[in-house]
Amino acid sequence: MRPDAHRRRQLAPLAQTLDGLPAVCREAYFLCRVRGFSIEQAARSLGLEPAVVRTYLVRAQRACHAALS
Repeated sequence: MRPDAHRRRQLAPLAQTLDGLPAVCREAYFLCRVRGFSIEQAARSLGLEPAVVRTYLVRAQRACHAALS
């Protein structure tokens, strides 16, 4: 099996988990963890309070951890 195909197979549960999150939760996760936004920047971008973004990040992190366990 090619390394990239193997990696895609390993990451499939993670992708499914992220797809299953509410859109705003997924977007907060993407902004902070992929694009490197601070919580405050993501909050401004999404029109949310930073505490709400933190909650979404925790929710997404827990879901990802569970998917990979």
